[in-house]
Amino acid sequence: MLEIGLINIAAFFVIIGVCLIFIAAWIIKSESRINICKEEIARLKNQAASLEREKSGLVEKLSSQEIAPAESAVFPGSNLETREALNRNESLEAENKKLKLELSEAKKSLEEVYKALSA
Repeated sequence: MLEIGLINIAAFFVIIGVCLIFIAAWIIKSESRINICKEEIARLKNQAASLEREKSGLVEKLSSQEIAPAESAVFPGSNLETREALNRNESLEAENKKLKLELSEAKKSLEEVYKALSA
């Protein structure tokens, strides 16, 4: 009779131990996912900032070329450079919008993981 009670108690502790291992694995997995999301958000912010700086540099270059039309008469290739700068500016704006969308999705994902962990 005493042996049956000890077996039940031992089984209870084994089941509790297995559950604790699963919970610890789940917490570690969630923390690694949060860290990956944070790194992705930081990378996207840095990339968006660098593209924004490049875009502003192109806008300044373009505005300086528009201010000095006499120079364009002297340098016939500047119209080509202006078109290239405009095309590059448009592509940077599109890429910047895409990066901002990815950043907002990453933030939403991180918020969902945080809500799941705190619930």
